Amino acid sequence: MPRAPKVLDDGSPDDRALEPYLESLRALHERLDEGLSFSGNERNCVFLNPGEAGGAFANASAVSGLDFPDDGRGVGFLDLEGDGDLDVAISNRTAPRLRLMRNELPAGRRFVALHLEGDGAGTNRDAVGARVEVPTSSGILRRSVRAGEGFLSQSSRWLHFGLGDSEVSGPVSVRWPGGGSETFSGVEAGGRYRIVQGSGGAEAVPGPPRQTPLMPRAQEPPAATTGARVVLAPRPPAPSLTLRSFDASEPVAVEAGQGRPVLVNIWASWCVPCRFELQDLANEEDALRSAGLEIAALSTDGMGDVPTTTEAAARSFMDEIRFPFLNGMATGETLDKVEIVKRSLFDRRFPLSLPFSMLLDGEGRVAVLYRGGVTASDLIADLELLDARDSDLRAASVPLPGRWYTEPPDEVSLASHARWYEERFPEESVVLLRRSVEVEQARLDEGARASFERQGARDRLFKSLQRLTVLEGRRGDNEAAARYARAALDLEPDDPAARAAYQNALLDAGDTGSVRAQAEAALAADPGDVAARVRLAELLDREGRTDDAVRELGRAVEENPRDVELRYLYGQLLGKAERLREAMEQFAAVVTLDPRHVEAHRILAEAAVRSDELGAAWGHYRAILEVEPQDTEALYGAARIAAAAGRVEEAIENYRALLSHDPDHAAGLHELGLALIRGGPAGAAEGAEHLRRAYVEDRNLLARGNDIAWTLATHPDAGRRDGQLALLIALELNAVTGGAEPALLETLAAAQAETGDFETAARTVAKALEIVGDARNDSPDRERLLELLSRRLEQYRQGVPVRGR
Repeated sequence: MPRAPKVLDDGSPDDRALEPYLESLRALHERLDEGLSFSGNERNCVFLNPGEAGGAFANASAVSGLDFPDDGRGVGFLDLEGDGDLDVAISNRTAPRLRLMRNELPAGRRFVALHLEGDGAGTNRDAVGARVEVPTSSGILRRSVRAGEGFLSQSSRWLHFGLGDSEVSGPVSVRWPGGGSETFSGVEAGGRYRIVQGSGGAEAVPGPPRQTPLMPRAQEPPAATTGARVVLAPRPPAPSLTLRSFDASEPVAVEAGQGRPVLVNIWASWCVPCRFELQDLANEEDALRSAGLEIAALSTDGMGDVPTTTEAAARSFMDEIRFPFLNGMATGETLDKVEIVKRSLFDRRFPLSLPFSMLLDGEGRVAVLYRGGVTASDLIADLELLDARDSDLRAASVPLPGRWYTEPPDEVSLASHARWYEERFPEESVVLLRRSVEVEQARLDEGARASFERQGARDRLFKSLQRLTVLEGRRGDNEAAARYARAALDLEPDDPAARAAYQNALLDAGDTGSVRAQAEAALAADPGDVAARVRLAELLDREGRTDDAVRELGRAVEENPRDVELRYLYGQLLGKAERLREAMEQFAAVVTLDPRHVEAHRILAEAAVRSDELGAAWGHYRAILEVEPQDTEALYGAARIAAAAGRVEEAIENYRALLSHDPDHAAGLHELGLALIRGGPAGAAEGAEHLRRAYVEDRNLLARGNDIAWTLATHPDAGRRDGQLALLIALELNAVTGGAEPALLETLAAAQAETGDFETAARTVAKALEIVGDARNDSPDRERLLELLSRRLEQYRQGVPVRGR
């Protein structure tokens, strides 16, 4: 389970930790939607408190018989059989949804059961919160009345006290939640008693009639089936769908929402049930058309995981059965939209199995889904549902009869449904949101029945206008975005986010004059309007008047010195104006006000590195990692500083942490490789592998690696030379490039010479000379390189290593 984000000292949520939490939550729900277990088949656990174990609990999971590998949820305790001992009811997320477990402890053990009732004045009628003490010959037993505990669990309100072989040794004491205590005498083992606040006595009540004992039996899961018929209430709008006819390359729209119901059928020629289904529909053409139904049959031949058949096979079958309705090939876009329809309706995801059909009503809404074949007679029967009353439709949409404990919605939220299409098909979202605006505006114009209905319509309209502003802006229709943003602002004129969205839309549409006029008017009315001054500074900066922008923003900071984001923005603008010292002062103030401000710490860390203030930089990187432990930039920066300070183990630890989050971080691979190789022979092989991967990931690192190897092989100071390390790096460089780069070969030769292998060094330089001397080499440095390498060759033949350049 992802951990909920922390709450800051002022009680507000930690917004920076919120997004990773939500991302983890989304990933968890993705797994659940795919049918994976929440618990991973971990068995239920039962622990006993033996009392004398010093706080330790005994694991009784197996001997209790409750250690099922279920995806368990709720647990409730009750005397289901009326025999005086507690039985257990367990609910699960997946089948079996309910287990009733009979208590099979030996008979003859004593108990007492109490049902408390408050006076309804100082104490609630259910006496929730009351604390009861029952004295027994072996000690005092305590219980509290609870309204529920655990996850979605509420046990019987009867308080059950297991006595074993003990007796009740005195009056029962009750401490009521409204204050005050009472004692009740006359309670005996084996009895059930009603205790009413203020009554002074316990009233014996007869026990429930003994029920037929629960008989254990194996739970046989129902046979799996791929078929399903799902009646939808309410009905979501269907997306626009297309097919490609066999005679044309251009997509053809499936005409839905034209007043006639349409069955969209997805099939393939290799699917035997599909062939039977389509043959039946073709045979019953007259009956189906008389009922007012149109059909669009979309073939998936050659698509997806079964590409063994082709469009020709689909066309041949349609001709063979003389299919009289619209038919052709499904488009990939249509199949993607059908998948979105499924995901929007079902928590559990399942692959598209054929045949699959959607019955759309005359308004273009999805009325019934069919997974598996559907007959013409079933379709005609379901057409009767299209005009059914809401209550009849709801009854048809559920598998079992029952009572509704809430009034279910009678329509789908168009705005909520639009979000399903935003990522892949934003144009569908725009259509739905426009309809949502029309619907909610009509509700407001007509006058909703109650104030909460009017407010609900107003809220939904406002949110739809906000989303339309964003989506139209993404699509590049800035004028439409500005129009919707203006409508949202008219609806909520005091909403700062709505005003900012409108001004942003105007800027995107190129209307800077209107934005400037709004900002200046706002400042004339209220010189302390921070948002208006920030907007004016932004406009000045856009015009290249950065100094004027700094001046405006500086005034806002003077009036609001504790506004963290304002000071951060001011620091950025000062940096742009090349007033770096002042910018750093602002960023320092930001982290003083908000020690968890990651981006300000990052800027300060980078500035400290440039100034060679490594201690300060390290402190800022550590501050970032306290907030975001997976921040790869901070891990890399902290590791490099640790390495520079000689803290090799700490550097290696940080590089490894970095690579655990970003395995392909080329610079991290390179630095970890160098650190491991420098650490001695034990890490040399792993270090070399990291270097090779780094050079493969980022060829720009070849030059850096070559410079390091050359310095290690040729530095005039013997204390700075390390021939073996230089050789390891140079070998990896040449392994990645196939030994085809003269500059890298020169470095390899220098490293070989430093280790005393002059003969191999001479051969390596000779290879470099051969590459440079090739007639096809037209490098402008060719002659210089030939002279340099010839000199190196003679030097190595004489057994003299290179020192410096």
